[in-house]
Amino acid sequence: MVSDEVRGDPGVVWRRALPVLLVLYVVTLLRGLVLDGQGIAADALIGGLVLLTTWMASNAFRRRRLFAYPGVLGRFELAVFVLGPAVPVLTSTGAARLLPDGDRISMRLANALLVAAIQLSVLAVVWFAVSFGIVSLVVWLLREFVQTLSDTGAALARTVPLLLGVVTFFFLTAEVWQSVGLLHWFPYALLVLLFTLLGGLFIARGRNFDVDSLATFETREELDATLSACRLPLTAPEGTYPRRCRLGRRQRVNLIAVAVLSRLVVAIVVSVVVGLFFVVFGFLTVNDDVVKAWTLQNPRTLLTLRVPTRTLTLGWEHLNVAGFLATFSGFYFTIVSATDPTLRAGFRDTAEDGIRDACAARIALEVGNRD
Repeated sequence: MVSDEVRGDPGVVWRRALPVLLVLYVVTLLRGLVLDGQGIAADALIGGLVLLTTWMASNAFRRRRLFAYPGVLGRFELAVFVLGPAVPVLTSTGAARLLPDGDRISMRLANALLVAAIQLSVLAVVWFAVSFGIVSLVVWLLREFVQTLSDTGAALARTVPLLLGVVTFFFLTAEVWQSVGLLHWFPYALLVLLFTLLGGLFIARGRNFDVDSLATFETREELDATLSACRLPLTAPEGTYPRRCRLGRRQRVNLIAVAVLSRLVVAIVVSVVVGLFFVVFGFLTVNDDVVKAWTLQNPRTLLTLRVPTRTLTLGWEHLNVAGFLATFSGFYFTIVSATDPTLRAGFRDTAEDGIRDACAARIALEVGNRD
């Protein structure tokens, strides 16, 4: 759960985000902000001057030494983070060199506004990540992913063939190669993200996940058993039962995120296995001639291997189709397993246990702090 310190004080959030924002600010100012590769040195010099000026101005505003490390992020520093990188864009000559004089000013202003909007979006993303503990959740998610891979061999052997029986037919359909196979990275990423978000929203529905029941302990023995199982040096408080962990809106959202990520880990494991299968299957069965016949375009080949009877190829089209079917398989597994628990039997799903442990610890700590 997100700590009360972070939840209650925006200054704490920005202080924790300071190192990341500082690196992003420096990188944004010192990279070349031109499109044709000319004038990079001049733009980098301007960016360096902006960096030095804003650094000194911030310290002067806070009445610190001019080159002291900025230990706090207030409104002035946040405004500098948003507007500072737009200055090199306004003074850049490379991006609009081939345009008429009247259009150069409008192009620079448009680019500067775009950079400022991007910086503002970065601030929003960083604030959300720090405030809701997304970094900790991602680290935990990676550990869950590795552990799930090592623990679910038997379950994969039972589940993956069922999914392959559903989706293999689509792999050999020309329409899939003509649509998904020819997508470029941006629309393809949006397609994958769409299925991932739909799966996450389905998991997060109240009928699939009940936070209140997980945060409630009917008896002291039940709470004590939970504290013992999670190996915490805490004891269940005396008093009236049932006892419920008090959860704020932000903490409830955080718990739901933990549950969704935990259950998505299982779907990700299934997707990885299915995706690897289709990459190998496509490499062995679908060569450049077949890809060209299906897509009516020259394939974008990445790997070629000559064998005695034919030439095996692997291209971007193979990866696009394999990745899409893997994502669809994970989405299908998420939907079906929610109504048929036997499908996910054998997979590690520690969401409910983790949430129960966190709620039990919070109840014990709250009582201990009051005492």
